[in-house]
Amino acid sequence: MGALRRRRGGDRDAEQPPRPAAVPARTGPPGGLTRQAMELQALLGNAGVARLLGQRDPGGLRPLQRRILTGHGSSSQEITTAAGVRLMPEVQGLHPAQLDRLIALAEDDQEYIHIINALDQTRNTVVGAVDGGRGGPEGAFLKSAWDWRRNVSAYDPAMKTDALRAMLNKEGLPPATAQLTHGSITQFGQHVPYTDVLVPHPGPWVIDVQPPDDLASCLETVMGPNSRAWVLTDNETSKAYATTLVQRITAINQANATRHGYRPLVVAEVKAVVPTDIDGQPTTMLGEARLLIGHQPYYRLIRITRT
Repeated sequence: MGALRRRRGGDRDAEQPPRPAAVPARTGPPGGLTRQAMELQALLGNAGVARLLGQRDPGGLRPLQRRILTGHGSSSQEITTAAGVRLMPEVQGLHPAQLDRLIALAEDDQEYIHIINALDQTRNTVVGAVDGGRGGPEGAFLKSAWDWRRNVSAYDPAMKTDALRAMLNKEGLPPATAQLTHGSITQFGQHVPYTDVLVPHPGPWVIDVQPPDDLASCLETVMGPNSRAWVLTDNETSKAYATTLVQRITAINQANATRHGYRPLVVAEVKAVVPTDIDGQPTTMLGEARLLIGHQPYYRLIRITRT
């Protein structure tokens, strides 16, 4: 059975639903559906099929449990419960919040999704170097980061938590949906899989702070398998933020090269940023989060991965 991929935050391409004329008449016992109608139900959900059948109330349709699929073809299994999700080998070592999001997918009633896509759809979004000192633009950036996958955890040792919370309330973020922590980003966890780290304008965190608290060391701590990071430097002066970050990442990899099972951090890209003008303001993207740039040119965007 194939997995239906619904577009969420621009990460997935949704399959097109069948034409309405293909909806068959309902047959069998009361509340029953033909196989074709059940396939439509999987695609459109109860309410969508009800509309096609001319029903105002979708309650007459038998609920279709959303399933997380594992394997392929005849080896595919359907997972629909929290207990089933927790037993899956693919979820071992996940951050507790991501595990909760996977369980919510399994217990939803919309459509099928394969575990590979489910893991990607529920990735963690972690933000560093946002302390609330810049005012509204930081609140807007955290809201954009949350919009990516409906989760965000932000950390900064100098964070003005109350000020940031007020900004997020002004942005219309649902209460208690963003985790704001006055402290190191390493508090999120150690080598956490499926984590996207966004770091706008880290400034001296790159060059003036010494290991293990510098940015390179913190990325090494937080990023687990299948993780990514986007770092936008301050304006590149003689301090050479981007060069320093790359050098420190290289040193970390070399120091751990003989460690069994070590997965190196990979500097996938270092590029100059050409801002996009939106309403007269220079902006750029960190992953899928929009940032109002807070420094004069020139800056570099460093993309880092861990397989």
